[in-house]
Amino acid sequence: MQANATNVSLSSSRVSCADAIENTRKLFPTPSSLIDLIPTTSSLIETPTVEANLVRVCQAVATGSPLLLEGATGIGKTSVIVHAAKLLERPLIRFNVSSKTTVANILGTIRMSSDDGV
Repeated sequence: MQANATNVSLSSSRVSCADAIENTRKLFPTPSSLIDLIPTTSSLIETPTVEANLVRVCQAVATGSPLLLEGATGIGKTSVIVHAAKLLERPLIRFNVSSKTTVANILGTIRMSSDDGV
């Protein structure tokens, strides 16, 4: 996939971040019960690299494609997602994970107990 500051190519279509934002807002309106989960502020400084990353995130959201962000601590992965959620007017629920995070930590577990509650 090649990206520049305004467009990203997925498959054979080219969609700008602005188009992806507009399409996402129309196709997936936010339920009123989740409005409070939409970020209202972002301290992200939009550089060419940030713009390219925002385009990729907006494209993934607009097309329903899964997205995995990888990189060193402090390079702006979370900031880009918070900023994209603000632009897209999408609720954001943040999970902090590490190499020690297990599936059980994310999905939860069921603990069996006897009939007397012990």
